[in-house]
Formats: sequence, C-alpha cells, structure tokens
Amino acid sequence: MSISRILTVCENTARGQSNTIGKDFPGRLSQIARMARGAAKPSVNHLRAWREYRGLTQAQLGELVDTTDNVISMLESGDRQLSQKWLSRLAPALKTRPGFLLEFAPEDADLSILEAIVDVPDDRKSEALRILRVFKTGTNDS
Repeated sequence: MSISRILTVCENTARGQSNTIGKDFPGRLSQIARMARGAAKPSVNHLRAWREYRGLTQAQLGELVDTTDNVISMLESGDRQLSQKWLSRLAPALKTRPGFLLEFAPEDADLSILEAIVDVPDDRKSEALRILRVFKTGTNDS
C-alpha cells in the first residue's frame, strides 16, 4: 500500500469520516449492502485470501464462527452477502478487522502500518498525519 493511500485513510479519519479499516464503519457497510441488493452478485471481498493467509480451510473457519464450510464458500464467492453481521463474526476469527476483509487482501498492504494507524487515539490522529506527511514529502511543511 502506498503512503498516499495511508495518508488518505488518515486524513479521512482525522476529519471524522469513516474508513472501512476503522473500528466503526456501519455507514460503509450499509452502502455496500445497498449496492449488493441492486447487483446480480455482490462486490468482491477478500475473505478467501484472509482465510488462506491464516492457513485455515473453509471447514476450520466455519467451525470457528459456528457455521458450515458451505456457508463460508458462499460468502467467499459472493453467492451470499458478506453483511456486517458476518464481518463482525469472521474478522476476529481471522485476526483482522472487518473492513480489511472488504478492502485488502493480506498481501496487498503492510498490515502492521494499517493496524498502527487504526489504533492511534482520535485526539492524536492529526499529529500522526503530520508525521506521515514528513515521510512522504521529506519536509515538515503542513
């Protein structure tokens, strides 16, 4: 993931806008659900990539979240909607955040950087954003 994408996430968070990688993202999920209802098949998610990244079979993941491997298969393929309820159940089993399942495959980003950004206290996000800008530009200009 580029520093530009990380800065965008930070800027949105600092402005109080929801990012799907954040802890609270029901607005984004509602939008996804509305889009999925209007489409023949929901948008792509990264559930399979996360499951494989954690070294789990569909049956093992299903057992962790108290469902079947068939349901996991349907969620991965988009035949069944990956709703907020499912994201909330699956993310902890996959040791990630719900928004990551929608936006990132594990190999697409340095997850330690994203986790660190999400965990910055709200009252310090603008300070963290200034620091990241220094890394991007090489100067301390705001």
